[in-house]
Amino acid sequence: MRIKGLIHSFNENNQTIIIKYNKSLKTFYFQRGLFKKFKRFLSSHEIIDLVSYDEETLHNGVNAYQVMYVVELTLILPKKNKTFYDKSYLNKSMLEFFKGINNKLFIDIEMTMPNYNSNGNFTPELIQAGFFLVNKNDEIVEKYNYHVRPTKAKYLNKRTKKFLHLEKNNNEEVSYYKFYNKFKALLNKYKPAVITFGKNDKLFLESSYKLNNLPSLTFISRFVNLSHIIKNYYELKNDPGLFNLYESYYGTSFDQDHDAYEDAVVTKKVYDAFLLDLENGNYKMN
Repeated sequence: MRIKGLIHSFNENNQTIIIKYNKSLKTFYFQRGLFKKFKRFLSSHEIIDLVSYDEETLHNGVNAYQVMYVVELTLILPKKNKTFYDKSYLNKSMLEFFKGINNKLFIDIEMTMPNYNSNGNFTPELIQAGFFLVNKNDEIVEKYNYHVRPTKAKYLNKRTKKFLHLEKNNNEEVSYYKFYNKFKALLNKYKPAVITFGKNDKLFLESSYKLNNLPSLTFISRFVNLSHIIKNYYELKNDPGLFNLYESYYGTSFDQDHDAYEDAVVTKKVYDAFLLDLENGNYKMN
């Protein structure tokens, strides 16, 4: 439910606030991370606008509604009230940021995995990269799906083949250098924002440059971690899963095949659905 009212009191030890609403008092509690974010703003002279779960639960011996996210916090002053926090303004700025990006490159990569009986001395290598670039009009400009030969490893172990469904050696593999040169040319030509789901793709790309003794490409374009943005937007406690998000947005499951290009496509679909929520001011996952 959404409620807007005057903060009557708050308890830092309990992570709860009491709101005066329609001549009655209602108690709400924040999860630790959310309370830490807002506790310095909470006082009995503020109006808070928030969204909570509909049912009361017992929290440290107190019946309270759990806060999902805060929409606005306003301090009451004699002459003019002061807004400390306005989620709609922050989200408007985020939407303007995304709308201002001309070219976007959606990418996913897959790495080798240690064998089942690995002794811990293992260096992962990039073996698949799927990506495609869209322009400002959301038209696909270029797309690639590379199977990349490992530089150091002589062969792929059974665990990697099974996880990526590579039951036999791929005859269409390219060298890492061919992938690197094409990726570099694409970044230099279009200067896209590189959209990844999670931070690992950026980290693995960086480690692959070092492993192959090549200059880093990270400086050429900015990376956008879609997972981190979505987590903060919906005030989620845990990092969201890509395919769980797809199912939440579209109401149907996606058959995950651990294919880099398909994962990049799903990332784009999740991105589109998220932008729609951003435009509509919808802060709640289905």
